[in-house]
Amino acid sequence: MTVFHPGHDALHGFTVVIFSNAGRTYAGRWDAVDGDVVWLNDAVRHDVATSEVSEEAFLRRLAMFGPTPEHRRLAVPRSDVVDVRRLGDWIRSRET
Repeated sequence: MTVFHPGHDALHGFTVVIFSNAGRTYAGRWDAVDGDVVWLNDAVRHDVATSEVSEEAFLRRLAMFGPTPEHRRLAVPRSDVVDVRRLGDWIRSRET
């Protein structure tokens, strides 16, 4: 994969979905990994324990409209990350 911004990793600038082991799902534009943190820009977080909607409903809305930013910049602990998928790849995997 071509990196469009020299000095950044291959996911830089892509909208991603991060699944965590902490009952949270994150979506936003991947910025960088800095030590023990993944940084997302224009991000939204779904917490199964406090949200009024299920994770499935959150993901369906995300697939239709993309993330509705709640955080200009959001730190996700790397230790919580179970899976990272580009949003477009995740949507295509659900269509099959």
